[in-house]
Amino acid sequence: AFGSTRTLGNFVKATFAAIGNTYSYLTPDLWNETQFTMSPYQQYTDFLAKPQEKRRA
Repeated sequence: AFGSTRTLGNFVKATFAAIGNTYSYLTPDLWNETQFTMSPYQQYTDFLAKPQEKRRA
């Protein structure tokens, strides 16, 4: 049947679904505040830069 898929009901359902899907996206203004910490390599750089003493077993 020609044109049976182009009904107002189908258009409304598709529009409602499309608008509903836009609410599933998180934009940056909705993100939680992030607390950045240093990586262990950054935190212990001075310790890692020192030559280690060799231990005898």
